[in-house]
Amino acid sequence: MVQLTLLVVLFVPPTSASETAPDPSVGAQLFRDNGVLCHSKLGMGEGYLAMAIPDYPTTNLVNTSNTGDRDRILEVVRYGGSLTGISTYMPPWGDELRPSEIRSVIRFIRRIRKQDSGTAVAGSPMDSADYREWRLPTQADEPEYNRSTAERVALGKQLFFDPMMSKDRDISCASCHDPAKGWSDGLAVGVGHRGALLTRASPSIINSAFNKIQMWDGRFRTLEDQVRGPIESPTEMNLDPAILEERLNERPEYIAAFAQSYPGEPMNIDTIAKAIAAFERTVIHRNSPFDQWLDGDTAAMSEAQLRGMDVFMDEDKGHCAVCHSAPNFTDNGFHNVGLDQQTTDEDVGRYKIKPIKEVWGAFKTPIIRDVALTAPYFHDGSAATLSDVIAHYRKGSSPVEQVSLNMKAITISDQEASDLEQFLHALTSEEAPFEAPVYQTFAGSAVD
Repeated sequence: MVQLTLLVVLFVPPTSASETAPDPSVGAQLFRDNGVLCHSKLGMGEGYLAMAIPDYPTTNLVNTSNTGDRDRILEVVRYGGSLTGISTYMPPWGDELRPSEIRSVIRFIRRIRKQDSGTAVAGSPMDSADYREWRLPTQADEPEYNRSTAERVALGKQLFFDPMMSKDRDISCASCHDPAKGWSDGLAVGVGHRGALLTRASPSIINSAFNKIQMWDGRFRTLEDQVRGPIESPTEMNLDPAILEERLNERPEYIAAFAQSYPGEPMNIDTIAKAIAAFERTVIHRNSPFDQWLDGDTAAMSEAQLRGMDVFMDEDKGHCAVCHSAPNFTDNGFHNVGLDQQTTDEDVGRYKIKPIKEVWGAFKTPIIRDVALTAPYFHDGSAATLSDVIAHYRKGSSPVEQVSLNMKAITISDQEASDLEQFLHALTSEEAPFEAPVYQTFAGSAVD
């Protein structure tokens, strides 16, 4: 007879588990209530083993050596059994347990694996499978009217780095979104037309293709809409679209490229925006140590980074994933995080777009992949380092009206703060050197 290796658990609906915290002690109680029928401890060092159930030997949760078995354990704990012939003792926990309770059980299992076997450590394939929702797709969705092609991406790249896109021919999109600076500019706030200081930091465009809404205040829905904003803004690139079209028509290489990329469409601000958006959709980073760990490389992150990941994910510690959520480390929402600078009415954030009091002083949750490369931080560049960001959240918000309900002072030790910072560094992807086009700029006055 062929024997199947299954995790068999008798479920009794819990009554006292925490709603939010993935607490291993909560997981231990759930396991004692619901798991020991099939996984009992038979002595020190032997782990939680199978009791004798005819034809269906239960997996040893601690001493399992096969990677596939470990992955399957996690599948069943989290999502329920799905194999043919599954035991009637095995209900789908994903349907019965709250997500925090599932995380608590999984954390408890990790603990006993480390304590009892002495071999399993954080970062095993079983652990990474628990975070499947953090795996970022390799490609973002595209609008039907602007499907990506190699020609469109190449054209968009040329336009992105061309200072002709600004009135004085001295500012390109890459001036504020430099690939050498994490696709940002390294400044507290951006610099626009003729050196004018803008009011907000230049956000990185890394993975912005996955955003459901664009800009710090969410005033643009799509990348195509977003491209037009800075070009036409009097304080940024300050260029009339009609003049831009005239300039393009003076460049035979652009005429040919537009004809090939968007045949039958006019060479105007709309097709310019389409091409640049097509290029921006290729700026996807998903090869960080964290991503490599998700793919099963158990050595990709250090022990400190693994501990920091637990702090990041734990709602009773770092409380970070509540807003910087899977898979792109943003909830696409708007939050007032209680910065001192938000005590004035100088920049009310999302409120200017949607004038309801709940979003006064609220700004979009930034994507934090490659965050170690994009200092300074926050919409106003007021935090110089990642340590400063963590210190702000440990201190808690200033007495600001309409501070986000998700904003609370986090209670973590100095070691946990250090580990959390190390995890943030683990979000930086290993990318091949980027080759950018080089153009001549003309500073001082418009050349028309």
